[in-house]
Amino acid sequence: MAVVAARVGGVSVTVGDVERLIARTPGSEKVQKQDRPALEAEVLAALVQMELARSYVVTLATKTEVDVRLTEVEGDLASRGRKLSEWLRGRGINVVRLRHELAWEIGRRKFRERFLHEKSLQSYFEGHRREFDGTQVVVGQILITDPADEAGRMAKAEKLRKEIATGGDFAAIARKHSDSATAAQGGKMGPIPRHGVMVEAFSAAAFVLEVGQVSPPVVTPHGVHLIRCDAIEPGNSTLDQVHDAVFAAAEQELLDRLAAKQREKVEVEYTGKAAYLDPESGKLVR
Repeated sequence: MAVVAARVGGVSVTVGDVERLIARTPGSEKVQKQDRPALEAEVLAALVQMELARSYVVTLATKTEVDVRLTEVEGDLASRGRKLSEWLRGRGINVVRLRHELAWEIGRRKFRERFLHEKSLQSYFEGHRREFDGTQVVVGQILITDPADEAGRMAKAEKLRKEIATGGDFAAIARKHSDSATAAQGGKMGPIPRHGVMVEAFSAAAFVLEVGQVSPPVVTPHGVHLIRCDAIEPGNSTLDQVHDAVFAAAEQELLDRLAAKQREKVEVEYTGKAAYLDPESGKLVR
C-alpha cells in the first residue's frame, strides 16, 4: 500500500511520488545525507503546489465529460482483454483517483485553450527573454556546507557576503571558505543556462544578477550559496525555437497563481511520513 506524505483536499501525495520526482531532479544524487530531508521537503512542497492548482483545474471538467472518458478507458482496456479493476490495482489507485486524473486531463486542455494562446506566449517570452533565448550567465560561487545546521550556514554566508561588500576579494574568500570543488579556482564555475543544469533556486538567483553582483545567501539541497555574476553571454533564440519551454514555464506560472488562491480554500494535511515545510513557520519538519 502506498505511504501517504500529504493530503490535498482529500487527494493523496505519496512518498513514492516524492521519491520519483527527486530521482528526476538534477544533482539529487550528489545531495549529502544530512541535506536529504530539505530536498524531500522541497519536492513535497512542489507536489502539494501542483495538487492545489489541479484542485481548481479539475473543476473545468464536467461530470459528463469525465464519465465519457472513463467509458473510453474501460473500452480500451476491454479491447486488450483487461479489466478496469485489475488495471487500477496495478497502478496502485482506485476509481476515485482515476476520475480525478481524467478530470485533470480534460480541465487542463480547456485551461490551455483559454490562457495559453500564441499572443499570451509571445508576451510571456518578451517579458522573460533572458531565460529562454539561450543567454548564459558566467558565475562563481561560495558554497557553505559546514556547520551542519542551516541557521549556522546562513549566518556564515551573511558574514562572508558583508566581507565581500566591504571590499573583500570574492576569489580569495572562496578559496578559504568555500566547500565546493571549485574553491581552488576561486569559486569559478563558468557559464550556466537558465534551465536544466543547476537546481532551480540557484539558477533563478543567478539570472537576476547583473555583472559583478553577489547574491544574498541561496539555500539549496546542496547547502547555502553566495553566487557572483562574472559575465552575461546573450542568446538569440526566437520564440519558435524555444516554444515548448516557454509554454511549460508560462503554464507553470499560471498554475502557481491558482495554487496560491486555492491554498486558502483547500485543506492541506501533512502526515509526517516525509520531511515537509511547516505551513505556518516555513521551518523544516523531519
